[in-house]
Amino acid sequence: MFYRLRKRLNNARFRFSARGVYHTPPTPCDPVAACTIHTMLGQSDLLMYLVAIKSFLRFHPLARVAAHSDGSLTPDDEALLREHVPGIRVVSTAEANERAKKELNPFLAEWRARDASWRRVIDTELWCETPRRMIIDSDILTIRRPDAVLEWIAGGGGTRPLMFGATDPLPAGPIPEGTGKRPIQNVFRERLAQFAREAKGPPEFYQGGTSGYYGCTREVSLGEIERLIRAGLASGVPMAEWGGEQCLVVYVLSTSDPIRLDVRKYFNFAPEAMDRLKEVAVAHFYGTFRFYGGIYTRLAAEVVRDLKRFGT
Repeated sequence: MFYRLRKRLNNARFRFSARGVYHTPPTPCDPVAACTIHTMLGQSDLLMYLVAIKSFLRFHPLARVAAHSDGSLTPDDEALLREHVPGIRVVSTAEANERAKKELNPFLAEWRARDASWRRVIDTELWCETPRRMIIDSDILTIRRPDAVLEWIAGGGGTRPLMFGATDPLPAGPIPEGTGKRPIQNVFRERLAQFAREAKGPPEFYQGGTSGYYGCTREVSLGEIERLIRAGLASGVPMAEWGGEQCLVVYVLSTSDPIRLDVRKYFNFAPEAMDRLKEVAVAHFYGTFRFYGGIYTRLAAEVVRDLKRFGT
């Protein structure tokens, strides 16, 4: 009971602090750029998304923007998105389902229907019309100019994908088998050697990666998604659990000679990252620590104040 009450209070504080984003100038995207920023979006995350995408667009990336509705966006929500992000493409659930029906085989169609995370990785491939794409979740906040990301979007790094870094410069290998209920990422790493044999790839997996913020060309193709799901199932990895899609994405990125962003400036926020807030460019305020210390709410409010001066 106290957890639910605290969660409601934290969400209410965030909504109060970030509501000014509705009164900020539009931040256009570039509808003819060679990179597209994709987000799977629901109505409950609409305010967070506006702060997330506008916090990034204020730095003028050479990028298109596509928001994929999870089925909960209303026509008014879509109009609000187009008002604040001129040039955005909003992909409705009906459109997405129709294209998936035409282009997916039965195996991928079944996995796409499991949850929004599998829809995210499959639909962003189905709808990507540019050589490069980025995935940016609604709980991402761009706090300072993300020079490394802007360079990648503009074509830097060749065909290498882009991912969050980690303090360990080397990819992590398999870990000893655990017991009892464990997070799927632990199970994936326990089975990494077998998974790699099934996938005919190296047993490498960078810690610190996320499927909520990365860039790629066509590494995460439909064929590769199916192949690696099958490799996971053959290895005893419970790919259908929440987080299975993230394990797949991070493995693909880890084994594709990725550009790893500076961990001092780009990271998943946690209490141990407090000392890096003076340097942070992009932080992922995922569920577990989203409202820890009020940091996300405070930084989002600062971003909104800056956005009110956009274009002046």
